[in-house]
Parts: sequence; structure tokens; C-alpha cells
Amino acid sequence: EIPSYNQLANAIVEQINFHKQELINLIEVHLTDDNRQLLDSLLDKDSSGTNASAINPQRQFQIQRAKLTMLKKFSHSTKPSKIKANIADLQILQTLCKELKSVIYAINLSVESILYYANIVIKSEIFQVSRRTDEDRYLHLIAFIVHQFFRLQDLLADALLISVQNTLNVVQREHKEKYYEERKLKNSSLQKIVDSIDKNVISVLADIKGIVYQANFDDTNKINLIKQLLQDTEPQKNLVVEQIVELKNSTNSVLQDKDSYSILELKSVKLQNRVSPIVKQLDFDSETSNSMLIKAITHYQQKGGRVNENAPMEFLESLEKELVFKDKEKLKPSMYKALLFVHTASSIKSGALNLKNSYKYRSLNDYLISKEKWQEEKPQLLRQANLTAFVDCKETLQSLSKTLDSQYHKTNK
Repeated sequence: EIPSYNQLANAIVEQINFHKQELINLIEVHLTDDNRQLLDSLLDKDSSGTNASAINPQRQFQIQRAKLTMLKKFSHSTKPSKIKANIADLQILQTLCKELKSVIYAINLSVESILYYANIVIKSEIFQVSRRTDEDRYLHLIAFIVHQFFRLQDLLADALLISVQNTLNVVQREHKEKYYEERKLKNSSLQKIVDSIDKNVISVLADIKGIVYQANFDDTNKINLIKQLLQDTEPQKNLVVEQIVELKNSTNSVLQDKDSYSILELKSVKLQNRVSPIVKQLDFDSETSNSMLIKAITHYQQKGGRVNENAPMEFLESLEKELVFKDKEKLKPSMYKALLFVHTASSIKSGALNLKNSYKYRSLNDYLISKEKWQEEKPQLLRQANLTAFVDCKETLQSLSKTLDSQYHKTNK
């Protein structure tokens, strides 16, 4: 017999309220007076920032800007001014998270809980949040802060990926246009070389052959005539050699794709305006990310975006290591930064570079059941997922192997 809707709804609401009360009890224990003032300042419509300055005078300006309504919406634009505005909000949220770190750790909210309470705040007006009981209000505000902190990190990572990809698209397009233009010039140069070889090399060889087989001349006269002929055609020969060298150099440039890197270097400043502030601010997970790239990003963050010959190079490919140096001595900052951003974007997309505080770009293991919980609750978790039939790995693989083999026979037939 299926329970009625009211019975199910009441059971769910009862459990939600029970869980909520547990969280409120934890907040009541761990939340300090300073934390309470900090959270209340988000709802304070007075711009004087009195509550904030009472906690920390240096943070007065930050908290004055950190009104709840101002932290609800972020820009999705990749314009530098919009990115900087998002980063300013991220710094505020980061400050709030640091101040509330002990409480956030104590209540240990799940992703579902964070989303549930945070969305209530996002959809509510200031007065609706304000009239909640103290601990209930603080629970919702803490979830809101964590949610927006994660969400804004994802938004900035998205902006980084879009900015880098847009730059690469422009580089590719301009490189193609340049390549097609150069191809026309190469065809013209090639035709000139062919004509020069025909006129100044093949014709000269024909004349030499005529002299060699001239029966009326002795060997001394033949050698003198050949020497004279070679001296007369020396300028033409040098011209052909120059044309061949020029064609060879341009071909090597295309083959090594150096032209595209040169275009990337020219686009670097525009890319830096968008991506550099993001890379400086994002909190990457050093434990689960590519160690060579993390080393370079950490150095970049510590130096405030300034790089020199001591900047880490391990993440670069062999050709890239050559290209970031001018005359193999002086580092080209624009080229280095552009390549750092390209590798950063590529690694974020591939999962080789992860964020600590994020919904979308965390390490794969962070999305899985923890190892401890799996060991303790394995039978129960398998039952909940209807996977008890697959507990025995060998038996499961044998069964699947038979099914697969049977399907091959059926398909082939």
C-alpha cells in the first residue's frame, strides 16, 4: 500500500527540520560573537560599516561593499572590468570564508545542503532573511557564502577558459590567413627560382658541356673557357642561392609552427588583461594537480604576475622553451605568460589542474564517496544503489564476458 502524499511530505519535512536543528545546535556552539556581527553586517543597510570596523578596522571597506544583494549576482562577461568586479567579490567571499572557517568545518554541509539553504537566501529579500531566528539566519547566510564562493570560482575559471580559447581561435585564424598569403608569395618565389635555375644553372651546364665536347680546343683552352664562363655567371648563381635559402627558411618556419607562436605573443597583453587577475586569485589544489604546472602558477602568484629568467619552465614543451627566450638569454614575459595561460586552460579542461573550492573543477576523487565511508558502509551503499549482484568482481566479469561473446556471435550472424 502506497502512503499518501501528506504522509510522505510530512516525513520528509520532519527529517529536514531534524537535520536543520542539528546544524543550528552546532552553529550555536561554534559561532563566536565576532562571527555573528560579521554575518549581520551583510544584512545591514547602514553604509557606515560600524559593525565591520568593530571587528577589524582594516576590513571596514571590504565589509561595507559586501552587502547581501551585491553578492547575489555576478557578471558572466569576459570584459576585463567585469572580471575585476567579480574578483573583488571573490576576495570579499574569501575573507568571509576565512573568518567563518571553524564554523563551516564544524557543520560540514553537504553540497545538497549548501545548495538548499543558499538558494533560499538568493530568492529571498533582505527583510525575509533578517526576520529568521538568529541561528537559523546564520545557517542560511553561511551556506550562501560558501555557495557563492564556489560558484564564483567556477565562473572565473569559465572566463579563463573562454578567454584563452577565444585568443587561440584568433591566433589560428590569423595564422591561416598569413599562411595563405605566404603561400602565394612562395609560389611566386618558387617560379622565380625555377626560371633562375633554368637560365643561370642549366644553360650554364649546357654551355660547359658544349665546351667539353668541342674537338677543336685542347684541354687548357677548355678549362680557361669554363673558368671564364663560371666567373661571368657568378652573380646569377649567388642570386639563386639567396632565393633558395629564403624559401627554405620560410618553409621551416611554417613546419615548426613558429608563426602561430609569434601571433600568440602579440595577443598576449590582451589575454593578460583578462586572465592574469584570475590566475592570481584562483585557489588551485596542489595535491591533485600537475606538480610542474602548480609550481609555475604558485611562482606567478607569489611574484604578483611578474616573471623573469628564474620562472619555472618544466611545464613547457621543448620548442616552447626555446621560444620564451630571446637569443637564448633574456626571457620574453609576454610569450611566457601566454603559454602559461594556455597550459592552465588546457589542464583545467583535462582535469590535470583542479580547484579546491569549486562545484565544476574539483579533483575527480572529491566527487566520489570517501574512502573511509566506503570501507565502513560498503554493503549498505551497494544495497542502496541496487549493486549487490556485482559484489564479486570475478563472477561479474565472467558473466559479462559470456554476454559479450554471445552478442558478437549474434551480430556477426
